[in-house]
Amino acid sequence: MGRPSRLPAAWLLVLVIAVLSPPAPWRADSFSTGAPDSACTSMKPSHGSNAPQSSNPPFQITPGDVSVDGGKKVTVTLATATPTGSFKGFFLQARDSNTSQPIGTFVTDQYKYLTCLPGFNNVVTHPNPVLKVSVVLEWAAPANYDGEVAFRATVVQDYDNFWIGITSEKVTVKRAAPAEVPTTTTTTNAPVTSVPSGGGLSGALDSIYLGCSVNKGCFGLP
Repeated sequence: MGRPSRLPAAWLLVLVIAVLSPPAPWRADSFSTGAPDSACTSMKPSHGSNAPQSSNPPFQITPGDVSVDGGKKVTVTLATATPTGSFKGFFLQARDSNTSQPIGTFVTDQYKYLTCLPGFNNVVTHPNPVLKVSVVLEWAAPANYDGEVAFRATVVQDYDNFWIGITSEKVTVKRAAPAEVPTTTTTTNAPVTSVPSGGGLSGALDSIYLGCSVNKGCFGLP
């Protein structure tokens, strides 16, 4: 009976690495269904040890207006800045220019919402890694907010290349004026009492006292 064959040392090393290494599918779909809620603050995707690009981003954010009334909507476009550019993933929100607090609500039926407290549906991200050249969204300003916001985004070109902190020009939000309450005026007319002609009661009393102290005596006189 022959001795069992030994695995070469190189193959043994490969086997050990394969057993100890974590599965790799996360690399392919780490950004396939959008950013997680944990990205609210850092806006950084979980792409292993990869750092964001420091070069000028080949993407831009363009608001449809530079001012909007509270309670109204404004269009926001995230797009490539080059004719041949594209991207797979994004994370977009509006932030107060002074406090960096998320502001407002997005309106979309094509992309995926995230909620970064405080607020609701105040972030939009991609639902799949399909290549995109632009994303057009609607953003609703809060009715009771008065100040400036800027739209900020993280854009993922591929697993190894992504940019964070892409910022739009500022948009001024004017607080909505309070609704006017209609006033109702009620006029009450005092009842009118008719006085009989001919002197009325006073005239009747005067006739009773005619002749008093002349040819008859009357009670009630001084």
